[in-house]
Amino acid sequence: MHTKPPVQPPASGSALGQIDHADGDGEALTGATEALQRETDARAEHDADRTAADLDQRQADCDQLTSDADQLTSDADQALADRDQHASDRDQATADLELSRGAGSAAADEAHQKSRLERNQASRERDATAADRSRTTAQRLATATQRDEAARVRDIAAATRDRIAQVRDEGADERDRAAEPRERYAGELDHVFAPLR
Repeated sequence: MHTKPPVQPPASGSALGQIDHADGDGEALTGATEALQRETDARAEHDADRTAADLDQRQADCDQLTSDADQLTSDADQALADRDQHASDRDQATADLELSRGAGSAAADEAHQKSRLERNQASRERDATAADRSRTTAQRLATATQRDEAARVRDIAAATRDRIAQVRDEGADERDRAAEPRERYAGELDHVFAPLR
């Protein structure tokens, strides 16, 4: 069973330090705030990645359990078929012995008794195999339920990651739009004061 390497978290604390040093400087404070937002988004995305990795591993475990259960069920089916064949052979042997009993042979009576005991043993083994098969089927159903739940949580985590990426992109667009008037105003000031320099 393969295990994925852990997802490494992003570095933290740097953006907060920038905000502390930028106190009183509006432009530096804005840049530090944006850096903190990016750091927060990166950490949220890392958490989503780690959750997805955990769910992938859980899905792989469920797949392995299902494969094992399928193999057990196949083995149980084969054993049950063998028991059925055994019982059929015993029934045929008993029928043959019933025909031979008409001769009053003591050997035939003994063989008949032995065949009856073997039939009873085969019947008990068949019942035990059927019980094992029922337990295996129940295990398969439980594993399938776990797989469905893991897939549902995985879809939720993927949707969360997509939403985080969307919000991050929207934030970047808003920052770009907010920076445009400032840059345009700075360009106009340069144009006005350029002749005076």
